[in-house]
Amino acid sequence: MDSMIENESFDSTCDEYFVNVTVDAASLISYSDAQVVVITILLPIVLLVGLINNIAFIYVVVRVQCMKTITNACLVNLAISDLIFLTIAIGDKIWAYVHSPITPDHSHLGLIGCIFTEITVNTTYLASLFFVTLVALERFYAVCRPQKERGSAAMRTFRWLLIGSWATAGLISATFIPAISKIRNFCAFWPDEEPYNTWPTTFQWCVPIQEWTIIYTDSVRAIPFFIAFFINVFLFVGIVKGLNQAVERAKIMGKRDKNVKLRNQITWMLIVNGLAFFLCLAPFEIISIMRAMGGFKSTTMLEQVSMHFAQMLAYLNSLINPVIYMAMSTRYRAAFINGLLPAQCRQRWQSMGLQSSTGHISMTNSNVHHEHVNGNYG
Repeated sequence: MDSMIENESFDSTCDEYFVNVTVDAASLISYSDAQVVVITILLPIVLLVGLINNIAFIYVVVRVQCMKTITNACLVNLAISDLIFLTIAIGDKIWAYVHSPITPDHSHLGLIGCIFTEITVNTTYLASLFFVTLVALERFYAVCRPQKERGSAAMRTFRWLLIGSWATAGLISATFIPAISKIRNFCAFWPDEEPYNTWPTTFQWCVPIQEWTIIYTDSVRAIPFFIAFFINVFLFVGIVKGLNQAVERAKIMGKRDKNVKLRNQITWMLIVNGLAFFLCLAPFEIISIMRAMGGFKSTTMLEQVSMHFAQMLAYLNSLINPVIYMAMSTRYRAAFINGLLPAQCRQRWQSMGLQSSTGHISMTNSNVHHEHVNGNYG
């Protein structure tokens, strides 16, 4: 921001800084037409759809008994982290736009609000990486190690892993506080023309205590992403191999068609979900690494557009998980039908050819456990 200001001087009446802002600088720190469209139309839609999708998924898992599995426990925590992430991240942008026409104005938050937002957004983001990896890990053991006991002991283990994931994400995020733990109070002298002459004469901007804290934050936030990516790739390769081996064994027992269909459904669900998650987050993390290395300054129009695009992909990532499970899995579709639709609507869906699926979803806990042990996540 300093490069956009004609001159900057200390003024005791303004707490810290008095800035004489040029017309070019004022236009750069105001919302563009594209930003207005994104903030007033696209982001509210993403927020609304994300809230509906994730709340519906949590509700279905809680209501439908056979959905209470270790996998879904991880996915519920992922849905909770997505809900919090969308609410805080998008809510902050909408609130900031309503509060002030100046893009770097943080006076609607204050220092405490800046710190809270930073910790919450990063905690939910890092936790989501852990939860996705736990889902892959659980599936790996269900497919590749089906002989191992997967009862209450496994549930307790994953419960502690989930708690540890939240705690670890929170602790890592707390180390990012220095990157936003200082607030600058500005008194601005705007150009004497519309619309700048109606802008607020004071605003606040949350800044790092030292420049190196930004490098630290970008680097440390990106490292878990790439670690999680490679772990998930390793686990997914193992899952695919395990499914192929199961299909080969099933050929001997005369169950080829059933197992091939199961293999394909699970494999594609894993591939699509994994690709969607990591591809949506990859642009932002690549930018973070570039910024830490000094190769990304957010000063050119292309860099700003790239950052906005990466942020939008991150928001979309937090709403598509339930859509993927619904689209790729008959079991999840049946669960949503049983959990959300009234009885008459469920009967209509059954009459359209989903009777076997809805019947499949009302299994007993023992049946669910047996299917869960053998890797049936379809």
